[in-house]
Amino acid sequence: MGQRKRVKNPLYVVNENTVEPAHGIMEFFLKKLNLEPVLEILKSIFTMLLEQVTSFPMFLAVQKFIDQIVAKIALFQRVSVI
Repeated sequence: MGQRKRVKNPLYVVNENTVEPAHGIMEFFLKKLNLEPVLEILKSIFTMLLEQVTSFPMFLAVQKFIDQIVAKIALFQRVSVI
């Protein structure tokens, strides 16, 4: 069996009375800033939009919107100092 990659310095998020492991810097910030509910809202918006797609032009419009959101998240990830 393959060996699992060992993390030298694992990340943990400490909030009041809880300690949770974080698998990467983005997950750390999502948990630390309590942004997980925002992701759930975005997911439900994307799901709702995709359910409304009934034609190819509508699909392209939804795809453009989702691509813009993903590009902004990627830009944030690139320029963040941490």
